[in-house]
Amino acid sequence: MRERGYPTQNILVACDFDLIFVYASAGWEGSFHDNTIFKRVECNPRYQFPQPKEGKFYFVDAGYPNKPGFLAPYKGYKYHQADFRQGRRIIGDDKELFNRAHSLCVAVSSGLSGFSRIGSPLLHVCLWYSLKTQVQIVLSAMAFHNFIRRDRDQEDDLFPPVERQREYVFQDLPDSDPTREDREDMPQYGVLDDENDPYMNSVRNNIREQ
Repeated sequence: MRERGYPTQNILVACDFDLIFVYASAGWEGSFHDNTIFKRVECNPRYQFPQPKEGKFYFVDAGYPNKPGFLAPYKGYKYHQADFRQGRRIIGDDKELFNRAHSLCVAVSSGLSGFSRIGSPLLHVCLWYSLKTQVQIVLSAMAFHNFIRRDRDQEDDLFPPVERQREYVFQDLPDSDPTREDREDMPQYGVLDDENDPYMNSVRNNIREQ
């Protein structure tokens, strides 16, 4: 997809609690919905997606289904960080409280994707390259990010603020994607209720009650 005169891409990324990228699938057309990419990557062995171990799960945003191995927020409730920070409304109930905690976890991976130490300056430049080169730049930036992260002998100034604060907020990270939200309101693009698994709905409810 070409936007503002240059090609754009959507990237599926997973990271762990050590702020390490554990998986990335880049080069998807920018207009592809997150759930469309997720289905193709998870179901096709070709993409070698690392499935979570039994009893474990990834935190995923509202663009993905709530299914075994993937914990999504409650849809239709306040979720984006800006809604909580700006005090538009107090937390209405335990589902919004769950969403707030969930959003903070997802924001870390989103922040790493867009503002990794190596990736940040490169992402502003790579838009003017071909899509093939863009993919190589993005994946290389993630590899360098992991290398820096794992070099514990020399601490990089990107990571300590994230590690030391219980609720770290990426100041430059957009709180919402209006385009994505519009798509999620449309059944043909969003995540349908029947894609949410009863077992994971129960797991989510148990976490919320705790």
